[in-house]
Formats: sequence, structure tokens, C-alpha cells
Amino acid sequence: MSKSVFASVFASVFASVFASKVASKVASEGRGSTCAGGSEYVAGDNLPCAKFPSCSRREVATASTLARKRPIVAVAASNAAEGIPMEQSVKQGTSSDDALQIAHLAVKQLSHIATLPEVTLGIIELVENPNSSARDLNALIGRDPALSARILKVVNSAFYGLPRQIGSIDRAIALLGLNAVKNIAIAASLAKLFRGGALSDRFDAKELWSHSIAVATAAKLLAKEARMSSQDEAFLAGLMHDIGIMVELQTDRAKLAQAFADMQFDADGQPTIDFRTAERAVFGADHCHFGEALCEQWKFPRSLALACGHHHDPMHAPAESRQIPWLVFIADRLATESEGFRTDLAARGIPREALDALGIGPEALDSVRSQLAAALDEASATLAA
Repeated sequence: MSKSVFASVFASVFASVFASKVASKVASEGRGSTCAGGSEYVAGDNLPCAKFPSCSRREVATASTLARKRPIVAVAASNAAEGIPMEQSVKQGTSSDDALQIAHLAVKQLSHIATLPEVTLGIIELVENPNSSARDLNALIGRDPALSARILKVVNSAFYGLPRQIGSIDRAIALLGLNAVKNIAIAASLAKLFRGGALSDRFDAKELWSHSIAVATAAKLLAKEARMSSQDEAFLAGLMHDIGIMVELQTDRAKLAQAFADMQFDADGQPTIDFRTAERAVFGADHCHFGEALCEQWKFPRSLALACGHHHDPMHAPAESRQIPWLVFIADRLATESEGFRTDLAARGIPREALDALGIGPEALDSVRSQLAAALDEASATLAA
């Protein structure tokens, strides 16, 4: 046998034995999950692994690479056969902290989506400063005539519901307060971030923007039914809840296209695989992590970051901060009862615990449903890109 043939055979046998050894070690530890998209453990680093003490980090990284080559559909089918709930499948392969770290790194590397207009960012910083005044805010907004016009358009829309026309920013601030005007300024600035056209026959950024407006509209109506004081914050939370998908689009279009391609749907168009599972298979994180990271990058209030991060699982938000995530959770489902983007909603039922969290009953949902179409028409016209 020649040296080259011997080397080839040896390499093949070694690779087979090595893969078997790693799989055995993973199984013996009783854990099937590996690194967060290969990012938690760096191949080549032989320090002991905290999750798999008997493996080096190099071996775990290799196991992670092998695992990522399994089609997501096969993983979902395997989990289903083993009786693993879809919600648990979402958590496989990465911890929430790891995924959020991946999202933060991605956001920091972006230049387009991660930047609101300079004036809008200044508004956020100013309003969060306890020493700022209404005069300061008026002067700052006045530097951007286009933004001023968009803010007044929102304030004077029938959807916002003020009894009379507001002709100036300082008057709007006097009537609504600094925080409300800040939220309106952000909402008026978001449309341009939802550009990017159709990625495939399964995703179009314009459709996501329309869905976001629908969720925002439903969230504001729900907040009114629940007699919440922060109805403008509810609207903004709904508008922002899926912005993490746009971060993914800007991060790597090909990966996002793969996530959508990996999805499966039933005859009624209902997803049979959780979209977050598909996202994590290619990004190591999902749109909830990316959205939360973006909110933190923009220095948004924690309530908005949690709405983006936990609108699919409000019970995982801190107990004292679950109201807005639950609000968006319900609004997301109401907004998709007729049509619109729903790839990330594998289950669209509204559990009783969601209503209890807002202190409302089924009749409140019926009230929102009856108002939603007209309110959505007004909101869509107001926030047209």
C-alpha cells in the first residue's frame, strides 16, 4: 500500500472514530445541545469545556459543526418523534445569554439599520436626561423640518385622537409630554428602516412593515381597553417587535433566506416549525435577540427592549416587566387573524393567562377586533413610508 493511500485510509478511519467519540461523549453527558452557532467555543482552544468536562473545546466545536449540517427540518422531525415540544426545540443548541451576545455583536457591526436619524437619537438621549426641558426638545426637533412635519402628521391624525389640530411642536409637547413626543418621533423615523425589498417568495420587508403597523395599532387599542397610561409606548412596542428580522436581513441576507427556506407550512399556511428554531440554526440567535440588542444599542427604555425580546415568551421576561410583552403577544395574534406576516407564529391562540396579565376579558378582544380595521387604515396612512 502506498504512503498516500495509507494516509487517506488512516485519515478516514480517524475522522470516523473521532466523530463517534465526540457523539458518545455528548450523549454520556446527557445533553444534546452544543454551542450557540459555533460561537461559544472556538475551534483550536483545548481548554476544558464547562458543559462537557470530558471533551476539549476543540471537540465540542467540531461536534457543533457536524450538528449544524443537519437540516433543520430533520431536527424538528427528530424532536417531534421524541416528544420534544416545539417551544423546547427553540432553546436547543444555545443559551439565551449566548444568543443575545451574538445579537449584540451583529448590531455593533451594522451601520444602516443600527442607526436612527441623528436628531431622533438626540431626542431619545435628551428625554432620558432628567435635566432636559420642553424648550430643549422643541429646539432639537426644530433642526429637522422633515421630522417635525412627520411628528405633527402623527399627532394630528384621527388615529391619535386629539380633539383639535396641533400646529407646532412646542404645543404638542405641552399637550402630550416629552416622553409621548419622543415615542412619536421614533415611530415617524422607523419606516425607512423597513426597506430592502423582497428577499424571497416567503419574505418581503414591506409586508413586515405593514404587519408591524397592524400589531402597533392592535397594541394601542388593547392598551386603551386595559386602561394603560402608556398607549404611545404600546404602539411603539408593537411597531418595533419584529425589527430583529430587519437586523438579520442587514447582517446576512443569505442566512435569512435560508431560515425562511427551511420553514414548513400546512395546507392553511400555518407554520409547522417554529421560525425561531430556523433562525437559530443559521444565526445562532433569533429575531427576538436581535431586536432586544438593537433596542439596547439605541438606549431605548427597558420595557421596549423586553417587548422585542419576549413578545413570543412573555413569561420569560422579569415578572415586574411583563405587561408590554404580553400586550404585544396578544396584538401580534389579533393582527394576523385575517392576513399578513405570520411566519413566526406557530401557534396563534390567546391563552387566558395573557388576558389576566392585562386585566381584561374576552369582550375586550372583541372590542379591539371591531375597531382594528378602521384604526389600521388611519395608522397605515399616517406612517406611510
